Amino acid sequence: MSVTLTRARYIKDGQYDPTPVRLPGSAWEAHTVPYDPQIHKDHLHCMSCSASLYYHSGSVFRGGSSSLRGASEHFSLKPGQRHSITCKMPNPEDDGDRTEYDQSRGFRFHLNIPDARNAFNKGAAYAVEKGGKLNPRQAILHLNETGDSFRSLTPKSMESVQDFIDAMQKEDRGRLNDSYVIVGHRVMRFKDFIIRLGFPRHGYENSRFGRLQEKLASHRGQKTYHGEPRIVEIHVDKPKEADFFEDKFSVKGRAIFLSKRGRDEKKFILPYIHVDSLYDGALQNLFSKAGTYSVMGMVRETKLDNGSIAWNMSVNDSRQVSTHAPSDIFKARWG
Repeated sequence: MSVTLTRARYIKDGQYDPTPVRLPGSAWEAHTVPYDPQIHKDHLHCMSCSASLYYHSGSVFRGGSSSLRGASEHFSLKPGQRHSITCKMPNPEDDGDRTEYDQSRGFRFHLNIPDARNAFNKGAAYAVEKGGKLNPRQAILHLNETGDSFRSLTPKSMESVQDFIDAMQKEDRGRLNDSYVIVGHRVMRFKDFIIRLGFPRHGYENSRFGRLQEKLASHRGQKTYHGEPRIVEIHVDKPKEADFFEDKFSVKGRAIFLSKRGRDEKKFILPYIHVDSLYDGALQNLFSKAGTYSVMGMVRETKLDNGSIAWNMSVNDSRQVSTHAPSDIFKARWG
């Protein structure tokens, strides 16, 4: 039996609308639109993969009996459709085809913030082609996994930075090292998703930053490239006082020393957090104290005239920010 869904994505002729489509009979919810058959019929897709969906209006009674409640309205897979192996939603079970998760292995962390109103979801799930069209991008799994072995990883839905912080605080290190993060159609190792301070390796003082910068620089100038989804550890020295008359503001993070063998070259990464609190007033106070923050979003880079690099991250949902530092957790748990 197919799993029923309460949210869907609208994609028509390759054009992607990031606003989730909700059931028409459901209560009003910010940043969503109700299903309209004149607009959405035959153009609905899963929120976590490109599988086609249809709207089922449900039924009041079952089998003609007034004593048996019928099915509620829902979105469901179209006949012959299946969720991708990277999707957090399970597929209909065939006879004897029940998935068993290997508790000795890692996790599949599925990032699920469907109403984040920025390029985070769009950039993670789609590649923009000429004319502004967006086509689903197949996940490229950089691992020696078969479809079955990847499905054996225990799935977890992650709805905030804090969910990832909790996993770092509670889960076994071996399982975390064997885990993957799925953002739209992108798949990456858990250890590569968390950009923490310190960890001097590969000729860098802050190796997680250095390795990600190499990847960002390799795409520099590509208009269809939106950056990389990550959680980045940023230290803020100058906090931002709340100003409820100002929805948009920027917070500058402490410069991160970036060196690859050449210590005479003083190159730095300068992180900037661009905040839009219009739809989430809690963001007004989140950066009101100096300290270390974990910020989740698309990392976009710009090379400055002095050779240093600016990293820009957009935040418009308080679930994208935590006041816990990954480097502190790693040090406390594993030294």
